Amino acid sequence: QQAIKADVAKQNYVAHFQYACLAEVELGDVELAKYHYARAIEIYPRHSFSHSYAVSVSKSTNLH
Repeated sequence: QQAIKADVAKQNYVAHFQYACLAEVELGDVELAKYHYARAIEIYPRHSFSHSYAVSVSKSTNLH
């Protein structure tokens, strides 16, 4: 987790994506996950996994 945090400070879309996955699955922090998926998309708009996972997280929070 510390290594990912270090890369998140940089413009590293993969690190943001990985941190979002970690936040969502391991920490259960959906808002943090949404933020990091959005940052990954902002840095690299063509990253399809970030788009897919961001939509999935948004849909899951709208169900509750």
